[in-house]
Amino acid sequence: MVVYADEEDGSTELERKVAALRVVCLIETVSYLILSAFWIYWLVLGGSKLGVQMFGSVHGIVFLAFAAMVFGVHRQMGWGRGFLAIAILTGPIGAVYVFWHTRPAR
Repeated sequence: MVVYADEEDGSTELERKVAALRVVCLIETVSYLILSAFWIYWLVLGGSKLGVQMFGSVHGIVFLAFAAMVFGVHRQMGWGRGFLAIAILTGPIGAVYVFWHTRPAR
């Protein structure tokens, strides 16, 4: 007999996608804060630019994953194009916005 994921743990595919999206939202915001710290260290304190270059790449990859995940669930979540644009174009603020809109109902 075939066992589907929905039957095994009681969660739907959308719930699992949203759970992963919430984790990526947090990672996106934290990676931006770390990148900002490296940027301030480089610009204000005259430190090395290497941290900005290296962590900028990491943050960019995380942001692309965030954007793809938001785009992938926006229709199922009932989010319009405006929500999608705000979430992606505002970067880490958009990640907080998406995190807030995907919180579990109480």
